Formats: sequence, C-alpha cells, structure tokens
Amino acid sequence: MPTNIHVSKALGRVVGFFDEAGVFNVLLLDPKHNIQPSKYNDYTIIPTKSGTCNYISLASAASDYLGSCSSGSCFVRSGFHEFLEKQIHVQTHGVVICKVAEEHYDRFQTLKASIKNFSLQDVFEMGLLQFEAEAAE
Repeated sequence: MPTNIHVSKALGRVVGFFDEAGVFNVLLLDPKHNIQPSKYNDYTIIPTKSGTCNYISLASAASDYLGSCSSGSCFVRSGFHEFLEKQIHVQTHGVVICKVAEEHYDRFQTLKASIKNFSLQDVFEMGLLQFEAEAAE
C-alpha cells in the first residue's frame, strides 16, 4: 500500500534511497538545502552543524569507561563492551563508520580507479586476512 509523505521546503530535504524491498532509507537530513543548491538559496552552501552518530558515541563512551577501570575495581561485568558492540552491529545491520586518514583515502581512490571491481570491503577483507595470518604465526 503506497504511503504519502509531505516535506515542506522550509524544513529542508530528506536524502536517502529505496532498497530492494521498497523501503526508503534516510541517509541524512539537509536542513539548509546544501545537497542541491538552487536559485531559491542563490546557489550557495550554507554552513550547517554536523550531527553525531549515537551508536558510535555510545561505543566510544563505553570503551573509555571500561578503559579507565583497573582489573578487579570495576563494577561492570566483563564482556560488556563486546555485548554493546554486538548490539550496535545488530541495530546498524553491519554498517561500520570509521574515519580514514586523507592519505589512505587518496591511495584507496587511486587503486579503485586502476583495479576493476575494487571496493572498500575488499580492502577490509584483505586486512582481516593479513591480521589473521600474523596472529596464526
């Protein structure tokens, strides 16, 4: 059954995509209409505050908290961080957000342009294979 939504131009744009099940996935909200400047805003980019990801913030805070505990003096049970990471993975359906240094990103883009069907997932998998091989030695 089709659903109608109405988004006023005063509040900005909703940016996203429809997945294979026809569900619209919101990627970001664009309150200042920066994703596609138009005559409406004189084709200018308007500064906007960056949002934060609650899942990453939560994992970081938990990691900091557990890292400050000395063995035996914390009231947090062991395995809490792993449980939290698993819950984040379940809720985000495996999406991982990470910061990549500019020089690494540039190297990735160069390889991507020169190797057919090269993806960030390939880099991640090859890195895992390398670390697994080193751990097995």
